[in-house]
Amino acid sequence: MNRIINPETKVDMDNRLQVSEIGTYISERILKKRNAHQRVFSSYSLSFPHISGKKVLAFMAIICISVSLNASTIHWITFINTDEPNIGEPDKNAKSLIYDRLVRTVNMELSQYGYDYKMYDYYSGNFTKQDCMNVVNNIKCDTNDIIVFYYIGHGRRLSKDTTNKYPTLFFDTDVKNGIPLSWIHQSLKDKKARLTLTIAVSSNTYLEGDQMSDITDVLLPSVQNCSEIPQNASQYKSSIASGFLGYKGDIIICSASPDQCSWAAQTPLGIMDVFTYVFISSYESKMFSKDFLWSVFLKDVSESTEEATKDMPLYGVQTPIFDYNLKRMYTPNK
Repeated sequence: MNRIINPETKVDMDNRLQVSEIGTYISERILKKRNAHQRVFSSYSLSFPHISGKKVLAFMAIICISVSLNASTIHWITFINTDEPNIGEPDKNAKSLIYDRLVRTVNMELSQYGYDYKMYDYYSGNFTKQDCMNVVNNIKCDTNDIIVFYYIGHGRRLSKDTTNKYPTLFFDTDVKNGIPLSWIHQSLKDKKARLTLTIAVSSNTYLEGDQMSDITDVLLPSVQNCSEIPQNASQYKSSIASGFLGYKGDIIICSASPDQCSWAAQTPLGIMDVFTYVFISSYESKMFSKDFLWSVFLKDVSESTEEATKDMPLYGVQTPIFDYNLKRMYTPNK
C-alpha cells in the first residue's frame, strides 16, 4: 500500500485542536444542559405541588435513563497497520489525523442531536483478521445508528476478477489472512444502520504468488496544503449534521482503482497516505458549506487524489473509487 519515504518524519501536532478549547466547548454544553434540566425540574414542581421533591427527582431519573437507553450511536471501527516496517510510520500519522480532525469533530456535533459514540480501535497487536471478523460480525446497532469503518494497510487483488473492483485486505503477509472489502461492507450494511460508510486505504494491484511483496520505496513529492482546523469546532455544525444525519444508505470507498497502488507522501502534517490527507482536507472545506453533498465530496476526493499523484514515478497515478446508495433525509432538530 503506502510506501515509506522518511520514517523520521512526525505529525505536526500544532495543527491539532487544543485540549483547553475542547474543554471550554464541552463545559459550555454541559452548563447549557444543566440549566435546561433545572428549568424542567422547576416546571414539574410548580405543576405538581403535592408531589415531593424526592419523588420528582426519582421520576426525572427514570426519564433520563430511558432517554439514555434509547440514544443513537455512531460506531467508529478503525483497523490501522501501525507496526508494519514499510508503512507503519505513515499509518500512525494518518491515524492521528483521522481521530483529531474527523472523529473528534463529528462526535462533538452529533452529541447535540442525542448521539453517543463507540470506538473500536484496532492497531498494533490487535490488527488481525480474527479481530476484524469478530467486530464486523458481532457489532450491534439500531436503525438510527451510524457505522464508519476505516482501514489503512495492505490490499491486493487475488485474481483477474473483473466483477469485483474492490481489493482483499490483508492483516499480515499470509494471503490466507485476507478479507474482501466487499464482504466487510455488505456485512456492515446488513446491520441496517442509518448510514454505513466503509473506507479502505490500500493498494488494488494484482497479487503475484502466495505472499505479499512490497514495492520498492520511492520518494514522493509533497502534496497540497491541508486547511487549518477551526479554533471553534462548533463552526462545523450545520454541515456535519447534514452529511451524517441528512442521508440514509451506504457508501464504499477504496483509495485506488484496480491495478493501482495507494501512495504515501510528505505532507505539511507529516508523512502519511495521500488519500487520508486529501479526504480530511476536503472534509474540512466542505463542512463550511451550507449543505453537505456526498456526491460532490466523493468526486472531489477522487479528483484531488488523482491530481496529487499524477506525477508518481514507477507505478503511476492513484484514483480512488467509490459506490453509494443514498436517500436524502430531513436533518433532525437538536
